[in-house]
Amino acid sequence: MLRIIGALLLTGGTTAFGLQASAQLSKCVSVIAAWRMAVEQLQAEMSCRVRALPELAAHLADNAPAILRGDFQRLADMFERPNDERYAQIWTRWAEGLPLHAEESIIIIELGQLLGRYELDGQLAALDSVEARLAQIEERAQVRKDKLSRLYAVSGLLCGAAAAVILL
Repeated sequence: MLRIIGALLLTGGTTAFGLQASAQLSKCVSVIAAWRMAVEQLQAEMSCRVRALPELAAHLADNAPAILRGDFQRLADMFERPNDERYAQIWTRWAEGLPLHAEESIIIIELGQLLGRYELDGQLAALDSVEARLAQIEERAQVRKDKLSRLYAVSGLLCGAAAAVILL
């Protein structure tokens, strides 16, 4: 009886690891999609009215996809603190602390370097470029998720089942 319980626990544990890896892939896709939506909101806001970067950060803290609101609130708070840094430096420091993969981090850091540097048309074109790059990354992440998600879940289950058979 104890062996059966142990086998079930082992199978359940490895299945949980597989499902967790699968969920991580889904979260990655969701975060990238949220960033793309935030860039779209930023672009729409900039094309409607001209705002300073701290105001845009505060606006996104209230209106960005829920998964990013805390990050944008942290950015808005960083802009409010008095210091001698330029906006681009504050943005870079903020972006380096985001839980993103290297490729997405580079894009977000580059975005901060572009905002406020050029005329409105140049900034909107840069936002278009950033959105297109994020859309490509999102598409690749979705393909990766579709390929690997089921594999991770089933592999976890099968590894646990195999170990259980060996132990029994």
